[in-house]
Amino acid sequence: METAATSRTPAGLPTEELLQRKNGWQILCDRRSLRDQRLMVEAIAHGGDIELRNAVAALSQSCAVDVSLFPVLIEVIRNGPSRSRGRAHRVMRNSANDRVLPLARRWAIDDNKDVSRIGKRLVFDHGDASDLPWMRLQAQRVPDAENIYELKSAVKAFARLRDTASIERTEAIFEEAPCDWLRRRAAESLNKIDPIRFAQTYAAECLWDCDDCTRLLGCTTAPMSPRAHTRLVQLAKDALEEKDVREAAASRLGASL
Repeated sequence: METAATSRTPAGLPTEELLQRKNGWQILCDRRSLRDQRLMVEAIAHGGDIELRNAVAALSQSCAVDVSLFPVLIEVIRNGPSRSRGRAHRVMRNSANDRVLPLARRWAIDDNKDVSRIGKRLVFDHGDASDLPWMRLQAQRVPDAENIYELKSAVKAFARLRDTASIERTEAIFEEAPCDWLRRRAAESLNKIDPIRFAQTYAAECLWDCDDCTRLLGCTTAPMSPRAHTRLVQLAKDALEEKDVREAAASRLGASL
């Protein structure tokens, strides 16, 4: 039975009070009732700095926001203060599941740029085969600072759905990528969709990439040729190279003997 003493321990405090306490999120992340979630979502929309931080930390940690509360978060993204919009976006991505798809498809074509952005990310993350034509259309744009995050989500979706029809466009993204991590995502996607084609086309090129994860992928997928062998020896002996890459290169060389 709860007593006055136990109700004043941190775990016994009401959600409203925990939201106002420093590090209250550590207890709040275990509170998953719809009422508690709603209080935390409202704190993201209207709370002060401490309430906002606690709510975002708790909801992101628990990944427990009910989809029925997503429209409230969308209104935060649409009309809320700037400090809350990014947090709402983060919570939605961390908590989303396939149930959000019907809503996400509508948000993806919303006139509000921020609402459209989260809608697109959710469709990329949770869409099914019926969404592939739309995804391929979104991926047609030339990579630039405005769309690289969406393109990263697109190539990840192509890999998740094993979409062979997107291979040529993903190859173009690999070649056009203005940053190493988008190129890495494109390479990983190509390898998952069609590892044989990837080995015959871009795997060896990955051995010289500036991103260590991409070089690591090259170590495990590039066909063994005199040129690849020479590069693997360089990677295995390079004291400044990342440990995982050195070990993968050495392992590949050992396996080729």
